[in-house]
Amino acid sequence: MSEKRRVTDLVLTLAAMALGFVAQGYFAKGPSASSLRDGLILYAAAALLLIYALRRQPALALPAPRQVVRAQIAPRRRWAGLALLVASLLSGLRALRLFGRNAHIGRAWLLYLASVAFFMAAMYVLSSKQQATSSKQLPAACSLLPAKNLLLAAGILLLILLVGAFMRLYQFDSIPFGTWYDEADAGLHARRILQEAGYRPLYWTSMNHPAHLLYLYALSMRLFGDSTL
Repeated sequence: MSEKRRVTDLVLTLAAMALGFVAQGYFAKGPSASSLRDGLILYAAAALLLIYALRRQPALALPAPRQVVRAQIAPRRRWAGLALLVASLLSGLRALRLFGRNAHIGRAWLLYLASVAFFMAAMYVLSSKQQATSSKQLPAACSLLPAKNLLLAAGILLLILLVGAFMRLYQFDSIPFGTWYDEADAGLHARRILQEAGYRPLYWTSMNHPAHLLYLYALSMRLFGDSTL
């Protein structure tokens, strides 16, 4: 791609972004027909400029595939890493219980930070230096990572996701305490969408965003009930 075309495409992209920003301003003026028409026209012009600017972009050159050579972890390091993971899990659960009771908040934060430190230490202990080489340079005598180790890695990843989901969803109805302003405002708009047949906003003026998210909130409230969850 020539330098002139690159600069031209950059200018067109910036112009498309500017038109989109101006269109947002028209939507923010109110639900009048003229503001809606002008905003849609500017959005269409911005989309056309962006499509033209991104035409026939050269494909990115991907690097050569790399293969990972298996590196053995000493049994002592493996057991130490597992012990640190268990300590991280236990301290995190204890911190979560203290947060849930709203007691000993200082101790709860210390336990939470300790769980993070234990987890980082476990990852450091369990990590081993692995040589990543190009497939063309890989010697034939090197043993590649077997399928059982891939299954083990997938199992560890699944365990991390399950622990993270538990930490996030445990006592979800009471932690965190209260509802933040943005979510509360969106919930009120979604409730009004469900209760008033004539209320169908196109723009969320209080948050300065299009109203697509409000309809998702309304759908969630229709499916799961009118609550802060």
